[in-house]
Amino acid sequence: MEPAVDRKAGIPEVIDKKNKGKSILNYQPWWFPNFSSKRTSARANFKRFDSVQHFSDHHYVLKGNASKQHSRTWAKKIQADWKILEKDLPETIFVRACESRMDLMRAVIVGAEGTPYHDGLFFFDIHFPDTYPSVPPMVHYHSGGLTINPNLYNSGHVCLSLLGTWYGNTRENWLPQESTMLQLLVSIQGLILNRKPYYNEPFVGWTKWTPLGEPFSKGYTNAYIDGAPVGSIVKGTSQGGSMKFRTEVAVFMKTVVDEFVKLGVKELQDKLKPPPVIHTNTSR
Repeated sequence: MEPAVDRKAGIPEVIDKKNKGKSILNYQPWWFPNFSSKRTSARANFKRFDSVQHFSDHHYVLKGNASKQHSRTWAKKIQADWKILEKDLPETIFVRACESRMDLMRAVIVGAEGTPYHDGLFFFDIHFPDTYPSVPPMVHYHSGGLTINPNLYNSGHVCLSLLGTWYGNTRENWLPQESTMLQLLVSIQGLILNRKPYYNEPFVGWTKWTPLGEPFSKGYTNAYIDGAPVGSIVKGTSQGGSMKFRTEVAVFMKTVVDEFVKLGVKELQDKLKPPPVIHTNTSR
C-alpha cells in the first residue's frame, strides 16, 4: 500500500533520507538565471514543489489507478525524489505531485535567461513505471502540436539520453542507484531548452561555433522567437500569430505587468517590460 501523504507539508514523509546523486544538487549551471535573494511575500507563498489531489487531464492518467499496488522500493524512491525536489528545486522549475496517484507528476520549466525560451512556460507530464527506478520515468511534453526544439517533438516525445530516448555514454544514461527527478528536470532545462537549440539536432553538433553552423543556428533561433511563441496549428503545420494578435498582446502585457506589481512582484517592472506596440498600416 502506498504511504499516506502529510497534508500539511504537502509531501509524504520520507523514511530513507539517503541522498543519491548528491553532486547534481550542488552544481550551479551557467544557464541558471541570477535572482535577487530578496523575495516578495507573494512569490514566496507560491511553492515550487507541492501536491494536488488528482490530475484528470494528465497524459498518463490511464496508465494506472489509485488502488494499484506497488513495491516498497518503488514508493521509497519516489518519496526520496519528492523530498529532494521540495528542498532543491531551482527558482525556474515548478513541480506538482499527485496525492491520489504517486505514479503521476507534472512539471513546469521556465525558460532561462539568455536562451530563446526566456520566460516561456514549458509543461511536462511524468509517469513512474512499475519498474522504477530500474528504468527511467516516462515524460510527455505538452507541445500544442508545435515543434520548437529538435529534442521536443510535436507528438510530445522528449529526446534525452537520461530518459533512454537518445544514445549517450554510461554517465549520461539513467543510473537506478544515482539518478534523480531533479537531475532529469535540470537536464531538460539545461541540455534541451538551451541558448543554441539548433545544435541539438543530430549530426550537426560538429558544426557548433563554426562559420558553417552559426548562420543556421541563428536562423533556427530567430524563427522560434519570431513565430513559435504565438504560433498556431493550421492544417497540420504551424504559422505565426497575426499582426492583430501580436499588437493586442503587446497592449495587454502592460495590464498583466501592472496586476503582478499590485501583488508585490516588483521585479517585473524591470524584468518584464511590455513589448512595443506594433502599428499596422491599414492602407494595405
